[in-house]
Amino acid sequence: MRSNCLPLDALDYYWMTDFIEAILDTVHQNILQKVPPWCWQDLYRVCGKLSIIMDRVTALDYLSVEAEKIRISAAFNTLIHTLCKEAGLILCISNIQWMDLCSFNCLKHALFKNLFPPMTLVLTGKENDTKLIELQRYFSHSKFIVFYSDQCYNSYRNER
Repeated sequence: MRSNCLPLDALDYYWMTDFIEAILDTVHQNILQKVPPWCWQDLYRVCGKLSIIMDRVTALDYLSVEAEKIRISAAFNTLIHTLCKEAGLILCISNIQWMDLCSFNCLKHALFKNLFPPMTLVLTGKENDTKLIELQRYFSHSKFIVFYSDQCYNSYRNER
């Protein structure tokens, strides 16, 4: 799964929304059905496309901003965990320096808590970027590959 971050810090969960849409477009329906229904309901808060793809998805209740962030994070982590377990997942994130703060905190939380099964995470970004430096602290269970440009990543991918 490949996802590109854009310089849109003001749009909370932009990267996460884009990534969920890519999952919906590429992952087989049989695998998506293994994701718990509550997960889809909480992710619907950031990805309206779920209503088109999944039957009867609605946000169930209104929450405080902080409670909503926690539920979205838990739902996203469950989605990634299910994909890792059911299909194996190589997660490629380009230009991580542009990832919005809400998506970054969600990803960081999952890595810190070791919520994902073993997986490969490929990141591209600026060499001295604080997000890359910070994420490297939380990787003990995943294969962690960092490229400092998309060109390096593309060369690596073509060699495989």
